[in-house]
Amino acid sequence: MVNFMLVVTRPMSPKTAAQNEIIRRQTRQKILDTALNLFACHGYSSTTIRMIAAESGIAIGLLYNYFSGKEGLLRAIFMTGVADIQASFVPIKTDQDPYTRLKGLIGSSLDLIRAHKDFWKLFYSIRLQPAVMEMLSTEVSALSQQLNNSFSRHFQLLNADHPEAEARIFIAIIDGIGNHYVLDPQNYPLDEVKQAIIHKYCHPSKP
Repeated sequence: MVNFMLVVTRPMSPKTAAQNEIIRRQTRQKILDTALNLFACHGYSSTTIRMIAAESGIAIGLLYNYFSGKEGLLRAIFMTGVADIQASFVPIKTDQDPYTRLKGLIGSSLDLIRAHKDFWKLFYSIRLQPAVMEMLSTEVSALSQQLNNSFSRHFQLLNADHPEAEARIFIAIIDGIGNHYVLDPQNYPLDEVKQAIIHKYCHPSKP
């Protein structure tokens, strides 16, 4: 005699709008993280949408539901980096003396490069590709102007004779340190260099 067992399965409850939004955000972030890693490792030009989709574990068609293509991904990655840069200025207290504020900015700038080295590796590499940089020309110009203005104000408070020029020199120094660090993060003495820059700029004498 054969016994038949009737198995009753309950239909899964549909996800709520809030749950769907969480999944969407997580998927979008996964695509961005994957694209950034591949762009940093293989270069923007050598990375394809197919590679990004495969590494993310999603279908190419689904990826296009989130981003229009590589350019859209690159712009989203860059704007996330800009937001991180802007956020790094927030913890500096306005009631501190100028040298203390500048010391904080040096620390936060170099710590930001360490924390997001894939982003900076990508950024430094695409700066050598005019066609790629052209896609971000508006955003890059806006960020450069913001940084120049911010550091110029700091050097004004430090009574520098030429605050705008000092700001550009200072930014170039930080930029160069970051570039060298991302090329060899395991061996570059970032902490020692950071302390040397702080010693150079953050003492009560004209820069």
